[in-house]
Amino acid sequence: MIKILKYSSLIVVFFVTGCLFTEPINEKVSSGFNYSGEFLVNKPVVLEYSDIDEKASDITLRWQIEKVPLYSVMEENSFLPSNDITKRVFIPDVPGNYVVSLSVEGKYHAKSKTTKTIRIKNNLPVAIIKSLNGIRDFVVYRKLSFDASNSYDIDYNKIISFKWSILSAPKGSAVKRDESSDKKFVITPDLPGSYTIKLLVEDINEEFNYTTYSFYVHDEENPKILRTIPDNNIKLIPIRENEIKKLDFVVTDKTTDNSKLKYIWEISTDNNNFFLLSNSRALNFNGSNYGIGDLIYIKLTIINLLNKSSEVLWKFVIVK
Repeated sequence: MIKILKYSSLIVVFFVTGCLFTEPINEKVSSGFNYSGEFLVNKPVVLEYSDIDEKASDITLRWQIEKVPLYSVMEENSFLPSNDITKRVFIPDVPGNYVVSLSVEGKYHAKSKTTKTIRIKNNLPVAIIKSLNGIRDFVVYRKLSFDASNSYDIDYNKIISFKWSILSAPKGSAVKRDESSDKKFVITPDLPGSYTIKLLVEDINEEFNYTTYSFYVHDEENPKILRTIPDNNIKLIPIRENEIKKLDFVVTDKTTDNSKLKYIWEISTDNNNFFLLSNSRALNFNGSNYGIGDLIYIKLTIINLLNKSSEVLWKFVIVK
């Protein structure tokens, strides 16, 4: 009986001693975390431990990307380098759901784990309209071309469709799109005024975006003769019998460059019946074919690509 009591006392002593020298396991430490960002492909997502206990100096944190969308090449530790264990950053490479987790445990704390699903969206494609026209092209009945080749997708996805439309045109206009490829848009304005076109692009993930382009179309205009040589405003220009007089001019035209203008030089002795002299850019007129006192009329007609024309007339008299 005495032996049994002795052994029982030893068991009690060991039990009490063990309790005195063994740290108890506390409750679970929180593993909650927050996340922030734009939640778009190729944009950083920030994960931050939100419930850190300053007294819990013994804890360790383990961040993990547990699941990624199809076609993603990210791995469980695809985080950007960081010395701050309470924060992690990753950059999603494809749209879809990313499952991330934080496990927290310590020597004197029970393990805790929080898992969250972060939805990443596809970036919208970027629609860009480039005008392939010069300033002088914006006149009625001239074809205008626009290009969408500079449109792109920040996610490196392929843009699968380009849809063009005419949003607005001058009242009474019946303008329609000319036949062209998807990336190019060609129209021929039929009235002067303001026009607005629209480009809608779609990427492989069925995301859409659009842009617009507005421009003003001028009415048909005649070529403008700014100056003549000699000055045709002189009522009567003398020219000697054997003199060669060069006739020239300065012209501007909104519909085309000057190299594409047509020139018609004509001559008359009665300012009524004119005969063709030349189609050259300038004219060298020789007075030797006429007698002293003869009146000579030389007319120049300049025609642009829209068949709009301007005329100028010189009046000469043959002198000694």
